[in-house]
Amino acid sequence: MNHIHHVPTLGQRIRRFRELRELTQQVLEFDLDMSFGHISRIESGHVNPGKETLMRMAKVLELRTCELNYFLGVTAEPASQEEIDAAIAEVQPYFQKKGVVAYLLDERWRYVLMSNSFVKLFIGTTQAALVLPYIIGMPSPQVLLDEKSNAKNTFTPESHEQVVKTLLPYYYSQTYFMIGDQFFLNTSRIVKELPLYKDFWIELEKKKTSISFIPQDKRVELFLLHGKTIHSQFAREPLMTNSRFEMHEYRFSEQDLKQLDKAGLL
Repeated sequence: MNHIHHVPTLGQRIRRFRELRELTQQVLEFDLDMSFGHISRIESGHVNPGKETLMRMAKVLELRTCELNYFLGVTAEPASQEEIDAAIAEVQPYFQKKGVVAYLLDERWRYVLMSNSFVKLFIGTTQAALVLPYIIGMPSPQVLLDEKSNAKNTFTPESHEQVVKTLLPYYYSQTYFMIGDQFFLNTSRIVKELPLYKDFWIELEKKKTSISFIPQDKRVELFLLHGKTIHSQFAREPLMTNSRFEMHEYRFSEQDLKQLDKAGLL
């Protein structure tokens, strides 16, 4: 799942957020009561700021939690295999339960694991061996837009577009600040190649959108399963122990669950 990844230095990350906030080095020095040229020396790697200084910078830069983790280096590089294995171990007992339709993402929105019922319902046991290796490690917006994944065909046409346009701003706000991140850059390229979403993405780039949450009314998705439209609502929850990872779970009505189970889809 891991690829060769350039890890930006602390100085590069500081410069990145300073420029995103449209602050000059001199303005940031003034706000932090630093001497002239000190920020330049930090950004060039000649001075290593202490934790207290970094937290003062973070406050001045008004960093959100996802940005702060990147700024401090916690998520400056993708999760290691050891971290991935620990996250999988944390959710696996739950993911093995019948009727649990969920998947696990890391902070770059890469698929890490899918529950047994999710695989059976949306991929199929006969196709799992072929499809899962293809999409595990791929950011979810890419999977939603990738023809080979067949994800588009699990939604009603209207719902698919609505889901993509709901998730893209949230995805963008959590990843656009990652310097040279290949997963983000590949997703950006793919989205811009699609006429339906190109202008939508360009608007996100102009606004530098920062979305904190997805409203409840936007969490409803309509799936097309065996010719029937089924309503679902999804929930997002970060793992308590392995907080770089987040579980997404779909909730169906009791009636729909019984019908899906009767059809052997769970």
